[in-house]
Amino acid sequence: MPGGKVENGESSLEALSREIKEELGVDISFDEFQDIEIGDGFSIDDDRILRVYKCALADASEVPTVNGSHDEIRWLGVGQWLDVEWLPVDREAISLLMQFV
Repeated sequence: MPGGKVENGESSLEALSREIKEELGVDISFDEFQDIEIGDGFSIDDDRILRVYKCALADASEVPTVNGSHDEIRWLGVGQWLDVEWLPVDREAISLLMQFV
């Protein structure tokens, strides 16, 4: 899962867009969603929280690419989401997402 810190002067959605562009090479959009945040976040440690948002590719023809931030990229069907060795906090987020499908 892409992720990173919100930089000074940056909203959480701006940070997410920037991180997705940096890590996957694609632009995302939130325009089609009313409530974009899913859940209340998951505590990573005393200072950091993992937040989950609804977003879509801004251009459906764009293809995410590996650029050194990750070992691989692959699309997972809903039934495959737990087949990956996620970090514990990511596993919590995936379990929450599974309630919406």
